[in-house]
Amino acid sequence: MIQRVWEQAIQSKIDEVIIATDSREIAVHCGKFQGRVEMTDSTHLSGTCRCTEIAERFSYDFYINIQGDEPFIPVGLLNQVVDWIWSSYADLQVGTVASTRCTKEDWLNPNVVKAVTTADGVALYFSRSPLPYFREGYQPGVVLKHLGLYIYNNISLARYSLLGEGLLERHEKLEQLRWLENGIPVRIMRTSFESFGIDTPEELLEACKKVLLI
Repeated sequence: MIQRVWEQAIQSKIDEVIIATDSREIAVHCGKFQGRVEMTDSTHLSGTCRCTEIAERFSYDFYINIQGDEPFIPVGLLNQVVDWIWSSYADLQVGTVASTRCTKEDWLNPNVVKAVTTADGVALYFSRSPLPYFREGYQPGVVLKHLGLYIYNNISLARYSLLGEGLLERHEKLEQLRWLENGIPVRIMRTSFESFGIDTPEELLEACKKVLLI
């Protein structure tokens, strides 16, 4: 799975791709396909926390956190993110991505994170619960489905570990809520691209079927 994520990333406009892990087993596997690996501490609670350690070693303008359980993340989406970073350079502290293609099943699924934003694309909240609530029944084309990809500049990433885990972050198990709980704006890039993470045995089975069809 991690190899497929890496293969997608190196085909994109991203300047450098680093696999950050605390697992020797993963590191050995990545060596087989010549992926660049950086070993990190085993106590990190999230991918963003892990990225803070990488940011202490390397100085880049922006860091894109692609989660290792997103084997179908499109190269086109990654390129769109890079273009968005440069077009939003002056205003972007923290960013993430949400797909406009969210079904009713996605909306009801706690493994699919939903997002709501201001009119100009700043996140108001993320939740595993159905969000927003529809008083008169689900309305297609309204819900944003969060995709597991984050963008940070080096200043905001350095602040993250200093903030400490937030109450909402702890209960929702959503690392991006730490920013919102501390008043730091998270900008959302809307996209029509889709991707899905693999969090359950059922999703793994679905992914295997998809690979067989490719």
